[in-house]
Amino acid sequence: MEGWLISIQQELEQIRQEHELSCVIVIDGEGGLIAQVGDHPEGEEFALYSPMVMETIRTMSQVGGFGEPICNGVILKQGKILITHQDVVKGEVIYSSLLCKKKVPAGLLDLLNKITALVEKAI
Repeated sequence: MEGWLISIQQELEQIRQEHELSCVIVIDGEGGLIAQVGDHPEGEEFALYSPMVMETIRTMSQVGGFGEPICNGVILKQGKILITHQDVVKGEVIYSSLLCKKKVPAGLLDLLNKITALVEKAI
């Protein structure tokens, strides 16, 4: 395992614990795993849906006249919340998925930007 991958895993784990998240998953624009920490879903299929989720929410937001979305959230059974975010790092699209245990972390946009900056620094 390369040094940058170990570093990003450790930093994401620290973020996960600080914000009481169940898991953090970061993938590239083609659904390839960059990093994941916490209790993440089994199988690779989960990662492949992030681009579709963001495109669907973007279309809905534009049709509704709300402008460009920053991220989207889905409330799941047992009160968990799945947040998906899209950003660009060094010209490449990345997707971050956060599974929140019971509440959205304070300063969500700052947290998403911190994860993006971490990935940018690591790759």
